[in-house]
Amino acid sequence: KEDVRLFLSTNHVRFLPDMNITGRSGLSWAFDFSIPASTSNAERYIRAINVPTRENVVPLMLAWEDVREVRPPRSAVFAILNDQERRNISGELMEAMNIYSIQPIHWSQRDARIKELAD
Repeated sequence: KEDVRLFLSTNHVRFLPDMNITGRSGLSWAFDFSIPASTSNAERYIRAINVPTRENVVPLMLAWEDVREVRPPRSAVFAILNDQERRNISGELMEAMNIYSIQPIHWSQRDARIKELAD
C-alpha cells in the first residue's frame, strides 16, 4: 500500500487515502485510495492487492458491486495487483474482475496506466 501511495504522489495524482464508502446495503467498504472527479473523469477508487488470489480479490468484487450503484455514473475502481512475486495472475481471476467492472493494473505495468489515474 505504501508503494502505491508513493507511486501516486510521485506522479502528481490527487488522492485521498483510506476511504470508507457506504454501499446500497448500508455496509461500509474500505478502499485504499480515492481519486476525486475531474473535468475529464468521474471519481475513482483504488485497492492495492499485495497477493492477487481469489481470496483477496473476491472481497473487492463484493465491495464494488455494493458501492457502485450509489456512486455517480462512470465511477470506476482499480485493483493494483502486485505481480512482482507472482507474475502469472490467473486468467480466471482477471476475467472475474472484468465481469465486475474492476480495472486491474499490474504493478509491473503501472507507468503505462498513470494517465487513467492522473487526469
